[in-house]
Amino acid sequence: MTSEKLDIVGICGSLRKDSLNRKALLAAKQLMPPSFEMEIVEIGDLPIYNFDIQQVGFPPDATRLHDRIKRADGVFVATPEHNATMPAALKNLIDWMSRFRPTPFDQKPVAVISASPGPIGGARVQAEFRRSMAVVNALVMIQPEVFIAYAPSKFGDNSLFTDEAGRDFLSKLLVAFEDWIRRVKIAYPVKA
Repeated sequence: MTSEKLDIVGICGSLRKDSLNRKALLAAKQLMPPSFEMEIVEIGDLPIYNFDIQQVGFPPDATRLHDRIKRADGVFVATPEHNATMPAALKNLIDWMSRFRPTPFDQKPVAVISASPGPIGGARVQAEFRRSMAVVNALVMIQPEVFIAYAPSKFGDNSLFTDEAGRDFLSKLLVAFEDWIRRVKIAYPVKA
């Protein structure tokens, strides 16, 4: 495996500063392979998608996120489940990015995890997320899946992910994501 550094964009689907999914995203950042360099981007400043706004011109925050996602090697998302689907902020990001041609997610390797206080760890949101990402031609990794159930009991002080089994599952997902990104780069070389 090559030692080439991989530029990863981290996205938290929750806007809450102390969200469980932000903690999960930070845990992933700590456990990432040495070849990963992840920057977490904020999505809360995007206006709600409105075609009238788009007709005037893409807002600066939409353009900023488009450019950042486009130049990344991969996108890593941690998202809660709201009412059995995606949070509004994450769906709004996808809606804005879908309006660019091509979308910045086109043939982009993506991985998703979810954390929730309940027993299923956000499993339903991942299905909804995958369906929406197919529309923007993202290449969402299917396996392994990570759902962090009963998440409040699994993060200690300083957002440390204390669940050993969960850390192992997350580490395996990250190793698989590195392999997924490298395979996609071979299958879909960047066009000059």
